[in-house]
Amino acid sequence: MVNLKNFAIFGFVLLLSACDNFRSVEAPRVFKYEVATNLKLIDIEENSPDAKWTYSQQSYEIDSYSRILVKTDGLNSEEVYVDDKFIMAFSIYSARGDLTEEELAGIKLCPVTKNWMIYATWEKAHPFQDGSWSKTGGDFNENECISVAAYNIAKNIIEPPEDDDDQDQYEFEGYGSEFDKNNEVYYKTITESNGWWSSREKRVRRSDSEIAEQKKLKLQAYEKEKERREKQKALQAQIDSEALAPNGPARLQFNISDWFLNGPLATRGKNFGFVIISEHQIEFLSEQSASKPTISWTEPGY
Repeated sequence: MVNLKNFAIFGFVLLLSACDNFRSVEAPRVFKYEVATNLKLIDIEENSPDAKWTYSQQSYEIDSYSRILVKTDGLNSEEVYVDDKFIMAFSIYSARGDLTEEELAGIKLCPVTKNWMIYATWEKAHPFQDGSWSKTGGDFNENECISVAAYNIAKNIIEPPEDDDDQDQYEFEGYGSEFDKNNEVYYKTITESNGWWSSREKRVRRSDSEIAEQKKLKLQAYEKEKERREKQKALQAQIDSEALAPNGPARLQFNISDWFLNGPLATRGKNFGFVIISEHQIEFLSEQSASKPTISWTEPGY
């Protein structure tokens, strides 16, 4: 007689083995790319929250007594999936292309621990109640700061997956591939009452006008995503072409993956942005320049 207990254990072991094999297969990846949208210079000698030279400039010069706050709107740890294969990178450009090893060693990127606004100063994160930094110059833990991972190399420390440019996020019948695997555009679910005590759902075919409207919306979403990808690709091409220019600008890359895996962004679940600090006088290009600061990452494409 078969021992049911042993049979169940054997089956469970097989299931675990299958799961391990499934996890070992690398999932398709989607390349993500965002431009840092908010940069603010804070300087020990500037107390005005709206001083024109501290925001919306082409570049900012920092040293031991001035820093750059950086934030990308909408980016937080709940929306980004990162693991040991799908990393994140932050890039920013120095105006000079001949930084020394000593200058590079003095540049750090640190996660900010207090929410701030574009009105931030050396003394305050924002001008409202409880807006003061806990320490002047910004709230961050120096033990969490990271150094430059790569300087002025043609290769990104994170690369888009192969053939990613050809991978559509939307599929449409009549536009080169299957429109909708679940036929959702053709059918809709309605609730049908059989009396006050019960009801049931059923699928019915949409009208021709409903189908046409749904296809129109899907096509608009497709075209919008395609336009976004083309702009992203053009911007990346421009950045790559400038990265190795002999007289600058020069790209500095930071690997920020661990902040999302084990660091402050994982534990807080909120992204208050970063602060760029330097022991030496360095000029960095801002979001108003052609070489914009960026954050890039890949994530599983499911």
